[in-house]
Amino acid sequence: MSNARMAPCKNKRGEASRAIAQAIIKQYQPKSAEDIQDTLRDIFSPMVEAMLVLQKTVTGSGDVNREFTFSVTFSGKDGSALNERFPYDGDRQRTIASGESVALMHGQHILITDLPDGARYTTEREAKQEGYTTRLKLRKP
Repeated sequence: MSNARMAPCKNKRGEASRAIAQAIIKQYQPKSAEDIQDTLRDIFSPMVEAMLVLQKTVTGSGDVNREFTFSVTFSGKDGSALNERFPYDGDRQRTIASGESVALMHGQHILITDLPDGARYTTEREAKQEGYTTRLKLRKP
Protein backbone atom coordinates (compact mmCIF):
# COMPACT_ATOMS: atom_id res chain seq x y z
CA MET A 1 0.00 0.00 0.00
CA SER A 2 1.33 3.44 -0.88
CA ASN A 3 2.10 6.05 1.73
CA ALA A 4 1.29 8.85 -0.73
CA ARG A 5 -1.36 11.24 0.47
CA MET A 6 -4.15 12.40 -1.75
CA ALA A 7 -4.58 16.14 -1.89
CA PRO A 8 -8.09 17.29 -1.11
CA CYS A 9 -10.16 17.97 -4.20
CA LYS A 10 -10.53 21.69 -4.70
CA ASN A 11 -13.73 22.92 -6.24
CA LYS A 12 -12.59 25.70 -8.55
CA ARG A 13 -16.05 26.58 -9.79
CA GLY A 14 -17.38 29.88 -8.62
CA GLU A 15 -20.92 31.19 -8.60
CA ALA A 16 -20.70 32.31 -12.25
CA SER A 17 -19.64 28.80 -13.35
CA ARG A 18 -22.46 27.22 -11.40
CA ALA A 19 -24.97 29.64 -12.94
CA ILE A 20 -23.75 28.83 -16.45
CA ALA A 21 -23.91 25.08 -15.78
CA GLN A 22 -27.43 25.40 -14.37
CA ALA A 23 -28.56 27.44 -17.39
CA ILE A 24 -27.13 24.81 -19.77
CA ILE A 25 -28.85 21.98 -17.89
CA LYS A 26 -32.14 23.90 -17.86
CA GLN A 27 -31.90 24.67 -21.61
CA TYR A 28 -30.70 21.27 -22.88
CA GLN A 29 -32.05 18.94 -20.17
CA PRO A 30 -29.42 16.20 -20.67
CA LYS A 31 -30.42 12.73 -19.43
CA SER A 32 -27.18 10.83 -20.10
CA ALA A 33 -23.45 11.26 -20.62
CA GLU A 34 -24.10 11.13 -24.37
CA ASP A 35 -26.65 13.95 -24.05
CA ILE A 36 -24.05 16.00 -22.18
CA GLN A 37 -21.46 15.37 -24.91
CA ASP A 38 -23.99 16.41 -27.57
CA THR A 39 -24.81 19.53 -25.57
CA LEU A 40 -21.16 20.54 -25.24
CA ARG A 41 -20.56 19.87 -28.94
CA ASP A 42 -23.55 22.05 -29.81
CA ILE A 43 -22.34 24.87 -27.57
CA PHE A 44 -18.63 24.84 -28.41
CA SER A 45 -18.50 23.65 -32.05
CA PRO A 46 -18.93 27.14 -33.51
CA MET A 47 -15.96 28.41 -31.48
CA VAL A 48 -13.75 25.44 -32.40
CA GLU A 49 -14.67 25.74 -36.08
CA ALA A 50 -13.57 29.38 -35.99
CA MET A 51 -9.99 28.36 -35.04
CA LEU A 52 -6.99 26.83 -36.77
CA VAL A 53 -3.75 25.54 -35.21
CA LEU A 54 -0.45 25.61 -37.12
CA GLN A 55 2.33 23.58 -35.51
CA LYS A 56 5.91 22.94 -36.69
CA THR A 57 7.87 19.79 -35.84
CA VAL A 58 11.46 18.99 -36.89
CA THR A 59 12.37 15.30 -36.82
CA GLY A 60 15.63 13.40 -37.28
CA SER A 61 18.85 15.38 -37.06
CA GLY A 62 17.33 18.66 -38.26
CA ASP A 63 18.12 22.02 -36.69
CA VAL A 64 15.42 22.59 -34.07
CA ASN A 65 16.47 26.26 -33.75
CA ARG A 66 15.86 27.08 -37.40
CA GLU A 67 12.77 29.08 -38.38
CA PHE A 68 10.58 27.81 -41.20
CA THR A 69 8.26 30.26 -42.92
CA PHE A 70 4.78 29.38 -44.11
CA SER A 71 2.23 31.53 -45.89
CA VAL A 72 -1.46 31.08 -45.26
CA THR A 73 -4.29 31.87 -47.67
CA PHE A 74 -7.87 32.16 -46.44
CA SER A 75 -11.06 31.98 -48.45
CA GLY A 76 -14.74 31.88 -47.63
CA LYS A 77 -16.89 28.80 -47.98
CA ASP A 78 -17.93 30.08 -51.42
CA GLY A 79 -14.26 30.36 -52.46
CA SER A 80 -14.15 34.16 -52.30
CA ALA A 81 -11.06 35.84 -50.84
CA LEU A 82 -11.16 36.80 -47.17
CA ASN A 83 -9.58 40.24 -46.81
CA GLU A 84 -9.75 40.74 -43.05
CA ARG A 85 -6.99 40.13 -40.50
CA PHE A 86 -7.28 37.27 -38.00
CA PRO A 87 -5.64 37.26 -34.56
CA TYR A 88 -3.32 34.48 -33.52
CA ASP A 89 -1.80 33.47 -30.23
CA GLY A 90 0.56 30.78 -29.01
CA ASP A 91 4.32 31.01 -29.38
CA ARG A 92 3.82 34.25 -31.32
CA GLN A 93 1.04 36.81 -31.01
CA ARG A 94 -0.06 39.04 -33.88
CA THR A 95 -2.63 39.12 -36.63
CA ILE A 96 -2.41 37.52 -40.06
CA ALA A 97 -4.18 38.22 -43.35
CA SER A 98 -4.56 35.99 -46.39
CA GLY A 99 -1.25 35.65 -48.22
CA GLU A 100 0.89 36.67 -45.26
CA SER A 101 3.53 34.48 -43.61
CA VAL A 102 4.45 33.26 -40.17
CA ALA A 103 7.78 31.73 -39.07
CA LEU A 104 7.81 28.80 -36.66
CA MET A 105 10.60 26.73 -35.10
CA HIS A 106 10.43 23.15 -33.89
CA GLY A 107 7.67 22.67 -31.32
CA GLN A 108 6.13 26.08 -31.90
CA HIS A 109 2.51 26.62 -32.74
CA ILE A 110 -0.01 29.36 -33.28
CA LEU A 111 -3.77 29.34 -32.86
CA ILE A 112 -5.56 31.49 -35.45
CA THR A 113 -8.98 32.57 -34.20
CA ASP A 114 -12.10 34.40 -35.34
CA LEU A 115 -12.26 32.65 -38.73
CA PRO A 116 -15.72 32.98 -40.29
CA ASP A 117 -18.06 30.01 -40.55
CA GLY A 118 -16.94 27.67 -43.32
CA ALA A 119 -13.60 29.39 -43.90
CA ARG A 120 -11.07 27.45 -45.98
CA TYR A 121 -7.30 27.71 -45.83
CA THR A 122 -4.18 26.62 -47.67
CA THR A 123 -0.54 26.87 -46.67
CA GLU A 124 2.70 27.03 -48.61
CA ARG A 125 6.23 26.68 -47.30
CA GLU A 126 9.10 28.96 -48.23
CA ALA A 127 11.15 27.63 -51.13
CA LYS A 128 14.58 27.80 -49.43
CA GLN A 129 14.50 24.95 -46.93
CA GLU A 130 17.42 22.88 -48.26
CA GLY A 131 17.79 19.44 -46.82
CA TYR A 132 14.41 19.44 -45.12
CA THR A 133 11.15 17.80 -45.94
CA THR A 134 8.66 20.30 -44.60
CA ARG A 135 5.35 19.29 -43.15
CA LEU A 136 3.15 21.66 -41.25
CA LYS A 137 0.48 20.23 -38.99
CA LEU A 138 -2.86 21.95 -39.48
CA ARG A 139 -5.65 20.99 -37.17
CA LYS A 140 -8.72 22.19 -35.49
CA PRO A 141 -8.16 22.67 -31.76
